[in-house]
Amino acid sequence: MAQQQNARYDMHISGVGKAAGGQYGNMQIDGMGKVNGDIDCLACEVNGTSHFYGAVIAESIRISGTGTVDGEAKAGSILVEGFSTFKKDVSCKSIAVNGRGVLEGNLTAETVEIGGSAKIKGDLESETIRVQGGFSIGGFLNAGELDITLQHVSQAKDIGVEKITVKKGGRRRFFEQITPVLASRLEANVIEGDEIYLEYTHANTVRGNRVTIGPGCRIKLVEYKEEFKQDPSSQVKKAQQV
Repeated sequence: MAQQQNARYDMHISGVGKAAGGQYGNMQIDGMGKVNGDIDCLACEVNGTSHFYGAVIAESIRISGTGTVDGEAKAGSILVEGFSTFKKDVSCKSIAVNGRGVLEGNLTAETVEIGGSAKIKGDLESETIRVQGGFSIGGFLNAGELDITLQHVSQAKDIGVEKITVKKGGRRRFFEQITPVLASRLEANVIEGDEIYLEYTHANTVRGNRVTIGPGCRIKLVEYKEEFKQDPSSQVKKAQQV
């Protein structure tokens, strides 16, 4: 487990093993590994089961198995392909969740891609968010551009964006026909932005400059400044220009 790389040593856990916190080159866990303390490494890769009892700082983090991080996570890029739990705040340039990610704090990233399932108990802040899977945001979702292709039920308390596009993805699945409560949709209290296009969205208030309510929506109040359009299949209790 010891090849020197730029004054750092690589750490490789294969089978069952433990490692201490500290500075490393590349850290790779292929079996069942425990890391006690904070680590600062170039790359962190988990292909088995891991538990980091501290913070993780890395240029890249990839979790293909099961990973738990007790402390803060800071990285250039994060890729979740298995199941991961981050118990404190996560900050990175880019994060892609293709498996299932649970973040118990806040997430701050330049770009976010969700192809699987993401549950964020705090706030989500990003320049660009693209969703092909589903998410649950306990706090505030703030983004420059939010693009959602609905595959599951997604939820956020409040959403503030420059531009949001929500469209239905693919054909209607069989269980949606027999159990409408599981039908793919976006649920939010307030959605606010400059350019808004929504399909299959349930919200109390939608507020924006140019607002288009596509099919399958249930909105209590729409407030718009410049333009408002509504698909006849959607329900809007009240729309007013402000």
